[in-house]
Amino acid sequence: MHSTRLVQSMGDLVVHATAWQQGAVVCAVAASALVLGAPPARADDWGDCIGRAVERIEQGCTAVIERGDRNAADLAQARARRGELYRRSNRLDEARADFDEALALSPRLYAAVSGRGWILQRQGKLDEAIADFTRAIEIAPGNAQGYLSRGDAHTRKRD
Repeated sequence: MHSTRLVQSMGDLVVHATAWQQGAVVCAVAASALVLGAPPARADDWGDCIGRAVERIEQGCTAVIERGDRNAADLAQARARRGELYRRSNRLDEARADFDEALALSPRLYAAVSGRGWILQRQGKLDEAIADFTRAIEIAPGNAQGYLSRGDAHTRKRD
């Protein structure tokens, strides 16, 4: 049983317990989380990760990634969101690592493909960038950004 589910299930018991019993349940929850080696779960980590509050994205996504208790699509999304934050902060190596991990989990995740393409272009790896932008176009042919990015990479390459 994942510690998050355990904490949630045991937390539900607290509502129906006396004050003395609540203390015992809280101690049991804390001990269970420690025994299972999981960091304490915050109910809003996922919300922080996918939310609009930029100052909370990194912390929320990192917590989600470290716990690893969500499905592959969610973990890929968390990696892509954090990768985009790193990209915008010019932390390109960290961004590239997150985009690569996101694509390992979800090979057709547009945000990860296009984000990695942008980094490759910035690093002067134009053939690789063009390949990623072409893949992004295949994933989302109606999204003009893929075409614009690929065209820009071709221009920089002087094709």
